[in-house]
Amino acid sequence: MSDTATKSTADLKTLLTDYKEYLQIPKAGDVVKGRVIAVSRNEIRVEIYGFTTGVVRGRELFEESKEYADLQPGAEVEATVIDLDNEM
Repeated sequence: MSDTATKSTADLKTLLTDYKEYLQIPKAGDVVKGRVIAVSRNEIRVEIYGFTTGVVRGRELFEESKEYADLQPGAEVEATVIDLDNEM
């Protein structure tokens, strides 16, 4: 195996064993930063950088409706993670 292939294999092994250091998966209660990618009457979709898309809807959207009224796609926002998997 070449030196480059050996280094790549070593790097991959490090990532697989120490992935938590490199991949910060949000937990309920964490505040995350993201970019608004879609706004509608019923929900707001936020790209959580390098991870996934978050959705704000229901009670959370209604209770903070004044703050969400002027949001446009591309806006930078912060949000608190309520639930990791909340599909209806």
